[in-house]
Amino acid sequence: MFTGIQLAALVIASAVLIAILIKEKRDSMENVSEWPAGKNPVLTVMRETFDDGDAWGSNLMFLFALCDIATKYEISIPAELQYVASPLGGDENNYDYRSLEALMIEGEYIHRALTLEEFRKHVAHALKVCARYDNLLRLAGENY
Repeated sequence: MFTGIQLAALVIASAVLIAILIKEKRDSMENVSEWPAGKNPVLTVMRETFDDGDAWGSNLMFLFALCDIATKYEISIPAELQYVASPLGGDENNYDYRSLEALMIEGEYIHRALTLEEFRKHVAHALKVCARYDNLLRLAGENY
């Protein structure tokens, strides 16, 4: 059973993620010519694979893909994640990893590929959002 604090933290964590995912919702990624200002295509990729039944597991899997991408493209990873890159490199066969890299390939998800600068900015922001969500889920006792 949850304590009152754990339940409140879980409600807050869920509300934060729902707000983020709603903000990033797109009708059809194939029909997007450019990402509107304020939209993060990296979080849109997360939304596509997110499992509501296992919020912590889904977030953690996406965080690993984000960290692998961040390592490859030299993007700063928040220290609280305590991520250590594998000496073998990122898991390039991971669906999330491939989907993230596809954001820079014209015609894969969008008609105009992201520039490397745009991609780095969106990945850095998504790392912060997912790290914050991970902390909230841990406070709510949703980790295993």
